[in-house]
Amino acid sequence: MYAPTPWLPSESSPNTASLAALRTMASELRRLDATLAARVSAGARPGLSAALALVNSYYSNRIEGNPTRLRDIEQAAARQPAAQDHHTREHTAWIRTQGQLDTLAAQFPVASIDFINAVHGALSADATP
Repeated sequence: MYAPTPWLPSESSPNTASLAALRTMASELRRLDATLAARVSAGARPGLSAALALVNSYYSNRIEGNPTRLRDIEQAAARQPAAQDHHTREHTAWIRTQGQLDTLAAQFPVASIDFINAVHGALSADATP
């Protein structure tokens, strides 16, 4: 069973940037994302977003040792979760959750514990069969 535990940064976490610095970096990343998004035509955004979600999922899971190939992820995403193996469910859950990030970011401050918990909850709900 897939049950990730979110890492919740704190001011006392050893060997990490301060929570305030992480919030600043997250805000800057959102600003840069908005700048980039403004430069992409509206017609190209859906396809580009879908491709980036696929690639982001692949590399994020690859870092964790998930051996799935991009073609396998695309094919499995069209199937029901019950017909997917564990690794593929992780990928498709990542892709679905990534599609929810803007909505979650509008509900909670980015890099807040509430935001991290909401992302974790969305990922966990989608990753389990």
